[in-house]
Amino acid sequence: MNEGAIALAAYRKAEKVSQKWLADKLGWFVQEISAYETGVRKPSRDRAVILRDSAGVPVDSWGQAVEPPKSATAHTPSEAQDKAVS
Repeated sequence: MNEGAIALAAYRKAEKVSQKWLADKLGWFVQEISAYETGVRKPSRDRAVILRDSAGVPVDSWGQAVEPPKSATAHTPSEAQDKAVS
């Protein structure tokens, strides 16, 4: 098992909540929580960030690098298309 899996299981046990409760809170399937806790599956970067924010599981504990946040000045696809046409 990886550090993220151990941290997620420890969080649940410390908070005395079930996988179902956590899955319902996050709007995920129970099978996802179970797979993350057993190390069968690693969460996507986005899901790892959600687990960090809701359960305190460090993103890098899953063995994934965190991408920096998207720039506030990022262009929408239509703006990019308008620039390409110009």
